[in-house]
Amino acid sequence: MPVKKISLNKQGQGVLVCDQCGKTKVAHLAAVQHLGKPLKVKCSCGHSFVIHLETRTFYRKNTHLPGEYTKTSGERVHRREQGLMTVEDLSRTGLRLRMTTQHTLRVHDIIEVRFTLDNAQHFAVCKQVRIVRVDGSCVGAAWLDSEVFNETNRRVSTYLMSD
Repeated sequence: MPVKKISLNKQGQGVLVCDQCGKTKVAHLAAVQHLGKPLKVKCSCGHSFVIHLETRTFYRKNTHLPGEYTKTSGERVHRREQGLMTVEDLSRTGLRLRMTTQHTLRVHDIIEVRFTLDNAQHFAVCKQVRIVRVDGSCVGAAWLDSEVFNETNRRVSTYLMSD
């Protein structure tokens, strides 16, 4: 059974749409939004489906963008660590990376990431990020300049709005 992603607003509300009958319902899900696991929902028509609650402030786009990184600050930066990575998702404020080579990255390290968007423009992105989460080869990072209006941020935002 496929899992439907439901985005919640600041009040913990999300819109549920039944694939069987098309009925929509605004559901108050604040009490269960932090469970962190898929939930089974049953429509009044009898159809059941599974949902995953998305509580992020900004939309995340799933991607598979190969790239590379260079460590620019943090422990042992004098080694100039470099490696290959894949951008697994992007948002206006950050990205999730899958490191394809062994790394020594730690939370608070700053790295420069380089990858190319897979849209018609094939815009090359080169930006600095701060590591906010490390779980083995999976690394979460925040853009250092997400609040700045520049060409790269504009292009990334445009990419996020396209399908």
